[in-house]
Amino acid sequence: MSPPQKLLRCNVKGEPLISRVVTLTGSSVAQPCNQKCGLGTPIAFLISGDNITQGGSLMGVQVHDAKAPVTKTTNCLWSAPAKTKNEQPCIRCGACAEVLPCGIYCRRQLYWFAPGKNVEALEANNLFDCMNVVRVNMCLPSEISLVAQYRLAKGEIKKARGEKRRGGACESAV
Repeated sequence: MSPPQKLLRCNVKGEPLISRVVTLTGSSVAQPCNQKCGLGTPIAFLISGDNITQGGSLMGVQVHDAKAPVTKTTNCLWSAPAKTKNEQPCIRCGACAEVLPCGIYCRRQLYWFAPGKNVEALEANNLFDCMNVVRVNMCLPSEISLVAQYRLAKGEIKKARGEKRRGGACESAV
């Protein structure tokens, strides 16, 4: 159902949004399809596997609990074969840059600064320009979780910025 149709049903007819069409795909899905399901349906009911991502291969987020419900923002669930995490050091192969869309430059130096929480270096290399493309994690032979490291680093930077703001406000009030 298209967004205008949803608006018509909701605003004119007074019907609530109670279902959603979700795309089910991935290498561990026998037959990819679009499935209409009710909001609140557990993800495990629709798709199985240990490596489920919600939202597609570009901006998706890994689902940690398959008991999580389908929400109004769930548009795609895809499952990849479970990989054993055997993280190794970066070998600078450039595979991360090859999978990015539209020729986006992959700033590999961010990888070196993220674990040490070097906030100044991360900001200088424009960490917040990173779109967290999940496909990058899947192509790396060293099995590094770049996206997870970048998301953690972004959270740390936001937290540090918030503490600076709060600290500055307290000093000016005194």
